[in-house]
Amino acid sequence: MSVFVDFVGLNTLVSSTFATDVFDNVITSSLSRQGQAVGTVAYNLNLSADDTIVVSDGGILGGIGPVTFTAKSSTSAQNEFIIGFNSQTTFSNLRDKINDYPGLKLTATNDVSGKILTITNQGFGLAGNVEIDNDFSAVTTDNGMAGGAGIDSAFKLAAINLHRNGPYNFATFKQIRIHENPLTRYQRRNNLLSFAKRGNQTEISSSVGILQLQQKFGSLITFTEPSVISTYHPLQYNLGHHKGDKKLFIERFGLGFDYGNHITYFTNEELNKLLLLDDLDDEVYEQIKKLYLNGALETNASEISYFEFLRYKQDIYPREINKYSSKVRQRTNYQNDFWRDVRTDRNRTKDTGFSNTVEHSMWNLDAVTDWSTRSSVNIDDPTGMGQLQYVKTTFSLNGSGLKLGPCYTRMHSVTTPNSVRSPSGISMSDLAPANLRYILFQGDALWQAGEQAGKNPFYSSYDYFVEELRGIGKDYSIVPEFKISEHVETLLKQGNLTKLTNMFEVTGGNANSNISNEANFYETYSTTDFLKHFAKIKNDHQDFVDPATITLTCKALKKFLAYDSFYPQARSVDCVEQFYSSYEKYIDGQKRHIFDTLFAPGMLYNTIKSGIAVDYPIIESLTTPYAPTGSADAGSFLIKDNFFDRLPFECLVEPEKYLAGFAFEGNTPHPSGSRGISVRWDGKGDNLYTKMMSNYLAEIPEFFLQGSQLSTIASEEQGSDNFGRAKFNKSYAMRLKIFKTMDGPSDIITRQDPGGGTYIGGYLPPQVIGSAKETITMYSRPSAFGPPVAGYNSLDWTEFYDSRDGFNPCYTPPYYDGEAWIDFIWKAPAGGTAALSAGQQTGKFSLSEILSNVTASALRIDPELSDFDVHGGSIEVSNTGPLATGGSLTQNNLIGNQFDVVYNGRALSPINYNAMQLFASVNPLQSGKIIARDLENDTLLNENIQQTIDANKGATDARWIIQTKFETPILNFNNVSLTTASVNMESRQTPRGMWHQHGVIPENNEGIYMQIQDLPSSWKQWRTNTTNTINDEWYLTGSLADLCGFSTNPVKLGQVAQGRVISEAVVAVPYISDGGVKKFFEINEDNFNSAKKYFQSVDIVNKGGNPDNLGLGNPELWEERAGSSVINQVRKMKGYVFPPTMDFFNYPEVTPFSMYIFEFRHTLTQQDLADIWQGLPPEIGTSFEVAEDSVSHPLLANQLLGSGEGTDRSRIGADLEGEIRWMVFKVKKRAKTNYFDKIIGKKSGYGQAAASAGFSTNASSETAAQAKISYNWPYDFFSLVELVKIDAEVEFADIPEGKFEPKQTEIPEAVQTFAANLSSRRK
Repeated sequence: MSVFVDFVGLNTLVSSTFATDVFDNVITSSLSRQGQAVGTVAYNLNLSADDTIVVSDGGILGGIGPVTFTAKSSTSAQNEFIIGFNSQTTFSNLRDKINDYPGLKLTATNDVSGKILTITNQGFGLAGNVEIDNDFSAVTTDNGMAGGAGIDSAFKLAAINLHRNGPYNFATFKQIRIHENPLTRYQRRNNLLSFAKRGNQTEISSSVGILQLQQKFGSLITFTEPSVISTYHPLQYNLGHHKGDKKLFIERFGLGFDYGNHITYFTNEELNKLLLLDDLDDEVYEQIKKLYLNGALETNASEISYFEFLRYKQDIYPREINKYSSKVRQRTNYQNDFWRDVRTDRNRTKDTGFSNTVEHSMWNLDAVTDWSTRSSVNIDDPTGMGQLQYVKTTFSLNGSGLKLGPCYTRMHSVTTPNSVRSPSGISMSDLAPANLRYILFQGDALWQAGEQAGKNPFYSSYDYFVEELRGIGKDYSIVPEFKISEHVETLLKQGNLTKLTNMFEVTGGNANSNISNEANFYETYSTTDFLKHFAKIKNDHQDFVDPATITLTCKALKKFLAYDSFYPQARSVDCVEQFYSSYEKYIDGQKRHIFDTLFAPGMLYNTIKSGIAVDYPIIESLTTPYAPTGSADAGSFLIKDNFFDRLPFECLVEPEKYLAGFAFEGNTPHPSGSRGISVRWDGKGDNLYTKMMSNYLAEIPEFFLQGSQLSTIASEEQGSDNFGRAKFNKSYAMRLKIFKTMDGPSDIITRQDPGGGTYIGGYLPPQVIGSAKETITMYSRPSAFGPPVAGYNSLDWTEFYDSRDGFNPCYTPPYYDGEAWIDFIWKAPAGGTAALSAGQQTGKFSLSEILSNVTASALRIDPELSDFDVHGGSIEVSNTGPLATGGSLTQNNLIGNQFDVVYNGRALSPINYNAMQLFASVNPLQSGKIIARDLENDTLLNENIQQTIDANKGATDARWIIQTKFETPILNFNNVSLTTASVNMESRQTPRGMWHQHGVIPENNEGIYMQIQDLPSSWKQWRTNTTNTINDEWYLTGSLADLCGFSTNPVKLGQVAQGRVISEAVVAVPYISDGGVKKFFEINEDNFNSAKKYFQSVDIVNKGGNPDNLGLGNPELWEERAGSSVINQVRKMKGYVFPPTMDFFNYPEVTPFSMYIFEFRHTLTQQDLADIWQGLPPEIGTSFEVAEDSVSHPLLANQLLGSGEGTDRSRIGADLEGEIRWMVFKVKKRAKTNYFDKIIGKKSGYGQAAASAGFSTNASSETAAQAKISYNWPYDFFSLVELVKIDAEVEFADIPEGKFEPKQTEIPEAVQTFAANLSSRRK
């Protein structure tokens, strides 16, 4: 057998780098860069959707081979580019895609004179430039060659010779270095071995007879062969021999020696056979086994008289053929579409869908590219702005006509100097002087969170990310993963158990083999090796000892890798785009009104800016807006209409319930606001949006917040002795308030004696009055929440105002101007005739009786001003808008029917009526109970391990629960630094707040709080009691808080969790290949069902119940009836999302089968969580960890690999086949998918309410099967386990029937290392 250099192959390889002779419909040019091949580009003549451009360098000089780019009408995929409205735009898009692709570079050097692309060519003997015409019809070079006619043969020959021999031809120093040539270098780099078979013999006739001619070489065979292997571990024995006169003692010793390494040569079995290396024995093993097999153990001649176990161990994943290969230990084509370190590199051209494009930033929170240097504002051309600051969705009716999308921060549209922050808001030294007016439609913010935190959302490239891992994980592999979020639409349309051929994916894996429906995917990424020598060892020990236990160990390198849409900002955009896809075609009229209400900024982004749930006002018919005149207000337009209704926060999850069937107009007062054009939606559409948004809103508190739940205030259990004991006919009151911390107290409103000018008392209103400023800032600019609202013609009073002085309570969260209240009033009814006749004055009332009759009324702005004096000043009350106060509101008795009118009436109190109230943020009248959280799967670290769940109002352990509707992490931006904008623009309009700068976790004395308190006596005496006497019924109310047992301690909202455990699982599914079909190891139905019932009973116990009462039985019963490894598998399956066709835990139609599941966890710190919420990676994203997990079990019928019932403990080791392999993939932690599961008493199926109201929706018809399919953010959108290797160990030992574990000897240990005499005989 001989090896030779394939010069013919070299010729072919070099030749294929140049232009092909086939030019039908393609033009070809040769590319190079700095003497290295960059590629050959073939351009289709008439580009339309799905046409392809091939970039190839023939695989030489470090090249990556052919890469195909596909033309699309709209896309964001790595290997696709957008067809523009002209050829120049098309090739600009193509160029960006090629330049972003690892290893490729294409540079446009001119875009004039009808030429759209110039490719500089410096290599292979070709000079000059290659130019492609606009019509793609020709390629020319400045040496006159026509690209369409191919490259001249003389140039081709010269290029081959130059490439093969260099500039000095076949000189002597090259002749003695024949192994140093392009082909051999290529083969070494790619682990290729080329062999020439012996040539054939032929017979020819000659004058001297028949001659036998032997050809020197036959056909060429090439093998891919790893240069290093590290697959085989030493065989491990535990043996012994008897000692003493009567041989009563056993001296045990351990023995280990190489086995697989000494009988394995090449990885390719065909190559071993070719070289006659396929039938080898190891001398040491052969000698040792003679000492105990075939009866030797019982003979005196043997040195061994006791056998405990033999362990065979082998690495099985990655396959030996793939080990140490870059194609499996890094993501060769990974590219994120959300971040580049250089600002201009983040800009991308995006198709608008209207025959034009716009340049925007891939990072959704970026400001315009020239933010710090611009000298004017052009909202129709915000070049480089991220999607969430893109203003066209809210202001522009003209221009390019982008499809509707989200807008995080509304531009500032008021010119007055104090309009950019709340009067009680952040202290701002750079407020404009009184004589300065702002330029309209600014207010975007430079994204500075990364700069201030000292890190970016991702590395500048994947190469930097993987740099540390490459050296440690040389023999590891990337693992394919299942992400159900990629398949939700398919499964909902075709059925849950649709077979997904593309269910596994390696994000950024090898081109054409990174998805499971592509060739070579399983052999590259998802299949293990056989246990190569197991069958021989098992056969040798037949009738002596069987395989007793099997252990699979998975070693992992953990490093957090964010995918597109992982960060909350990006996922919110996905939700908005899905809304458009789900419903747009069913919405009539001005669709933008709905987007303004929900997403631009709407209740979604106002909630994120606020940290708590908000609602959003709508206007039935918007009249001409109030347009103040004069230099102070020039250019400002303000809403002057009262609002028709407020859409609740829940509208985000169930839009069809609240929006279907009625029309409303937009509430933008600017002339571009489309007044008079309403919007109407019939509620139709698919349920993809509701699933996506519900998952998003459910996981935000689950992932980021302390306790993984929304904040609650709970009463005592109604079964306690003190709950509900009230005096008949007596009124009881309490106040729920939300407030922000301040640097000082608010001033009071004083009460004047009706008989004279003396101030006789005062009280605190909910709004802050005076000079006190907030110490917690979530978002500083009130105009970012919604359009400006009018209040008064005059601004001569500086404490009570409209949007021109930063007062926008219609859109800002309830705490924004100080406090917001809900006052509860409940009057105990009479005890009945029997009770009164017996002289009883008190009774015990139930939770249901209290909640059914309590009155809850909200107050955010105290309108009672005209009868009072505030700090000696006065206020004009002319009614020119929703923020006017109206008239005097005095009532002697606020407990009766007039109570709600006083607090919320539109006619007397438009300012409070139109303001966002605390009802927008809390559910105040729920019932539930508190239970301990399941500690086994708890991820709350040192947090309070309690959770609140639903409870019937009649249950003795039921409580009155007050719960927020939603919260996000609340961080403090009160002291953040701000990059100053251009001197020609106004940095004062730039907001300080969430998702712009880097917020810090609030100190203990900073935050936003929710609290129960008694009504203050000053409020009862001076605000509601006009008689000023203590005999007034209001003044004599009792404490409802004491009556129900509420704590009055404030509850801090939006607290970031102390930590959160994230996890991924690597799954190895054993199988035997039968005719190319994988046959899994089925689990007996009784065995599996017993394991499942074990966890069902455990869940009941954890919730305080008794499974015996439900006929289920205690956990111990089912634990005895199921194999321990099966129980362990089921426990892990519960927490992860498997492909439905493999998820027999949730789908009874699927036959159970064995899986080895390895869990890998990491604890994110509190700062990690705060950073992720702000679009920044956790610490594990910039470092790595090594981890290991094992699954071990005896080879018994009721365990994995067995098919017996749960009580069947017979041995199965003798049946274990050597041809067993494992299919390897990753699964993601199961996310929360239903927002309403977080809300007490609000369990809901999507769309059901709308259906009951008579509106037809796809969402309302969701089946129980469809409810199982949902999106899985955030876990589907990041990778924790980057690299993996797996080994398998089989222990040969004796397991007595009926035992779970191998027999353990009671002989004392006396372990010795073995046998120098045997090791010296090693060949």
